[in-house]
Amino acid sequence: MYSGPNGLVLNASVLRVLHWDLAAGLDDLGRIMGVPGRFPNLRELVVSTTGTNNNFNFIQIRGLEMLRLTLILSVYGRTYEDGNKLCYRLAEALQMLPLSSPLLRTLQLKLTIDFDENEFPYSGFRDLVNAINFVHLPALTTLDLSFALPPNLDQFPDGPPDYLPAADFSPFLASHPTLLDLTLCASGTKLKEDSSFLPSLRSFNGSFEDAVFICAAQRELETLVLVFVNWSFDWPEFCTLPLASHLSLTNLRVLAIDGWGSVQKLTNELSPASFAQLAASFPNLTHLDICISERLKKYRKAISTLTKLEILKIQEYRTTVCTHFECYPGEKCPGPTRRATKVFPSAEYAKELSLLLPALPKVASIDLTILGDHIYAELDDDPDIFFEPHQMEVTYQFSVVRRSGDTKIVVKHACVVSDTRHCTC
Repeated sequence: MYSGPNGLVLNASVLRVLHWDLAAGLDDLGRIMGVPGRFPNLRELVVSTTGTNNNFNFIQIRGLEMLRLTLILSVYGRTYEDGNKLCYRLAEALQMLPLSSPLLRTLQLKLTIDFDENEFPYSGFRDLVNAINFVHLPALTTLDLSFALPPNLDQFPDGPPDYLPAADFSPFLASHPTLLDLTLCASGTKLKEDSSFLPSLRSFNGSFEDAVFICAAQRELETLVLVFVNWSFDWPEFCTLPLASHLSLTNLRVLAIDGWGSVQKLTNELSPASFAQLAASFPNLTHLDICISERLKKYRKAISTLTKLEILKIQEYRTTVCTHFECYPGEKCPGPTRRATKVFPSAEYAKELSLLLPALPKVASIDLTILGDHIYAELDDDPDIFFEPHQMEVTYQFSVVRRSGDTKIVVKHACVVSDTRHCTC
């Protein structure tokens, strides 16, 4: 809102895009934008907040074509009734979405409910899930649907308790056969081979289990993002499943994260055998981004089969060993520290990657991210180090230079995110 000629208050008629990413003020946003007629030309609204929210009327602004919501519904310190009311308010706002924005094409609902053991809002949760399932948006083509119930690990060290209700959004998916791009992270939602949207799907981001149904029948898939999520303090045991071949797939990404979005630096997957299986299923990849669980050289043979690759990105975890008897985990070494680029020199990786080039005639760039820890030799087998944040991280961006029959790999850029503060003898 702003003052115009003669003191008239005018609407923000020229505003078309608004991104709101603040920890507070969402209730004010609801009061301002919930008034009919304000912001008549707004088409894209992105809202992300971790604050305490009670007013979601901003969802009801008219004429949106893109709506992206990342909301944390925190019921810590609230009564059971207040927690339910919070879910009810969001459910009511979402139910009005088809009336206010019937031409919505892109919708992101990333909802998280933080709770203590005795505070989970069962009634409000059911109403919220039902409200979403009754929403029908006939023009919807892009959907990012994520529903997380992160456990308090002091109460639930093994992950979310089994008695929590499931968030089943199958009815919502079934009513949107126009979907082209789907991101799904809702463990209670089970895909089916006859889901109405599958024939037209071009891009999928989700679990291996869901990808089995996505790939079960031949369709013009172009992009696949496979995500491993670990919710507990247990050793991450991820499971890869055989996926049907899709010659149309050109973009594949595999990543492993914990329930809060942080990278898992060491997992049992993606093993060389699992990756070889994926490479055989998608032989026409041009873009590949993977996290690997063993040394790069063990993946060389499978990567070499992807002869159409243009862009390659790899994440690898490594450890270096300290032999100083006075060094202990968690304490600084009295000796000098070294940058991550010295601990993991680019020349070593350039030499390894250059062995791939004869089999990959189209590759133009390779990004390699190394996550590293410096560990005391006598505690090499202590698993605690693998559940702590990595000490070192460096990303090398390599360019492939091809000139008159001579091909070589050169470092284009090195980005050091973190360095070791431990002994690097």
